[in-house]
Amino acid sequence: MIAAVVQDATTGTVVMHASLNRDALVGCLTTGCAVYTARGTGAAWRKGAGSGQLQHASSARMDCDRDSMLLVVGACAASCHRGAFCCYHGMLGCPYHLCTGSVLRGIRSRDVCGASHTAMLARKGAHGVLRKLHEELGELSAVAYPGAPSILVLKEAADVCFHALMVLMACGVHPHAMCAELASRAGMPGVRERSARYGV
Repeated sequence: MIAAVVQDATTGTVVMHASLNRDALVGCLTTGCAVYTARGTGAAWRKGAGSGQLQHASSARMDCDRDSMLLVVGACAASCHRGAFCCYHGMLGCPYHLCTGSVLRGIRSRDVCGASHTAMLARKGAHGVLRKLHEELGELSAVAYPGAPSILVLKEAADVCFHALMVLMACGVHPHAMCAELASRAGMPGVRERSARYGV
């Protein structure tokens, strides 16, 4: 059995950790699909065989001690069983993964009559979600004044962030792509970033 760190080929994000025995490793290398080993039963299983969230293996590298490996994959929308892009959800105590997971579940259930707010809003498409985001921005503007109760600002800002995530999802953009975009701008002057964006 060998431990594998699984990395998304596009963003470089470490999306999950897995274990592979000989059968899983052979399956991974011969099929081009990520195959892992269930630690409880020792059985090999193909990632996404049941959910459809397949990972396509693009490369595998052993570490210098040959006791772990780096598996680079074309990651699916949800590598985590909770519906998030990756299993590592930021800083300890950060609820970001709960928000992202909720949006993902809502997007998936929009065609099966999901009754949650997220599912119903997802069925309205990008324009419907944008209208809701505008509404939430107005509510934030109404409470974000000097001396306003911080709890009100916090709650309205959380609503804005949640619905901004929904806009990304409705437009086919995963929130982790936004994280990668922001990371790429680190240390870059705003004028230069805008010039690069518009080719000026």
